[in-house]
Amino acid sequence: MDGTFKTVPNSPPSRQLFTIMGTVENKVYPIVMALMEGKDKTSYEELFQELLDTYDLRPVKIMTDFESGLRSALRNKFPHAVLKGCWFHYAQAIIRKVRSSGFSNLLSENVGFKKCTQIMIALPLLPIEDIGAGLNYAKTYLEENGHEEPARILIPYIQKEWIQKVTPSFMSVFGEKTRTNNGQESYHAGLLRYFKKPHPGVWEFIDGIIHLAKVAVLDSERQAGGHDVSFKQRNKWAALDEKIAREGQNYRNKKLTIDQYLHKCANFFSSGLPDVEESIGEIEGAEEEEEEDIQENVQDAVGGTRACNLALC
Repeated sequence: MDGTFKTVPNSPPSRQLFTIMGTVENKVYPIVMALMEGKDKTSYEELFQELLDTYDLRPVKIMTDFESGLRSALRNKFPHAVLKGCWFHYAQAIIRKVRSSGFSNLLSENVGFKKCTQIMIALPLLPIEDIGAGLNYAKTYLEENGHEEPARILIPYIQKEWIQKVTPSFMSVFGEKTRTNNGQESYHAGLLRYFKKPHPGVWEFIDGIIHLAKVAVLDSERQAGGHDVSFKQRNKWAALDEKIAREGQNYRNKKLTIDQYLHKCANFFSSGLPDVEESIGEIEGAEEEEEEDIQENVQDAVGGTRACNLALC
């Protein structure tokens, strides 16, 4: 589940196009698209209740970003589902915090600090019960490498905003085959490419959604007929998946200590991000949108109920 703003039509006024997607083997399909005026808990609960009233929905596992209103609504409406946060979004948040705290040059120029950042990004690769110990190791590693000021700022940030608020159970992707919702991000990027511009006209938007829904139906029929329609990972990402799975199994079997495991995970990516190296510019661009969201969330809380329009694919 995830939302995007760039492809919402220029009218009626909407905050986001929220999509719910499902995975069959390695293929991601759009299931529900909703134009939403709000991003608050109440708006999401209304959307999910509408779906529950219409369909027999019993999701086993749901992956989202770390939006608090969305998480709360999911817990209320799907209490038996396992909720997982997207590792990609966690990595983005850590890099943003490093940069906004004034450590951009340190990240670019200091090998030791870059490794510290990689270790902090690798924390969700730990089992739920070990994330706290992993954060303690990250603090020790920062201080031992002479980075007391970053430790003073970054470690409390992770402790408060992630371990206490988000919780390790939502953060951890240990043992998960899918660790990010990048398939959904790719689908949203494909929408933007299809429309060729942000915020298309409403009829152009509707025609585009219908066309892409038909494509999804055809793909599902081809897949059911035995054809391979799955997304092909590039070799380097497939190799990364294999390495993470292998070292995770070694850690589970106690062949690696927590510090050894974190260092191995940190070595999997060179820039401090798991698979975000090629989209680092998007992180910068997202910050302005995030600031607007913070202000509008306040308006949502005061303004009460928000509407949403559904397109069931």
